[in-house]
Amino acid sequence: MPRGVLTCPVLSISGGADRNVSARISRSIARRYAAEHHIHPDRGHWMIADSVAKEIVPSVIEWLHRTAVASTTHNHTKV
Repeated sequence: MPRGVLTCPVLSISGGADRNVSARISRSIARRYAAEHHIHPDRGHWMIADSVAKEIVPSVIEWLHRTAVASTTHNHTKV
């Protein structure tokens, strides 16, 4: 996707032990979209597996909450 087309907040999640997507590429993708980047050092590529949900999901929920609050606050200040 071209840079600048995406206007919503982005969260990038990657595994430090990912054999499919290198750490360099993950960082590059996060930078390209100005995304907050969470790296889980001991995890591989499959970040949605039930076996890692207890580790991954809490940080995603925290990010969603923080992003929603920031968005709501930002939208109210533009009036």
